[in-house]
Amino acid sequence: MGSFLACHDYGQGGVWFYVEGDTVDQVSREFPALMFFPSDPPWWNEEFEQIARQNDPTKPPFSDILEKARTS
Repeated sequence: MGSFLACHDYGQGGVWFYVEGDTVDQVSREFPALMFFPSDPPWWNEEFEQIARQNDPTKPPFSDILEKARTS
């Protein structure tokens, strides 16, 4: 089980958080409306990491994003 960086692009920016899964391919298939990264982008830094880790995908609004991404 791994933790994969996900981005929900809402048109004027993005919401970043981590999603648990077996592989990046598995979470990409489960949530096709999100963009997943197999590794952190080169510009990703510690501040971004902290913010993304605080965005709990099990709680709103992130759980709502995941639910919509699953059904897209």
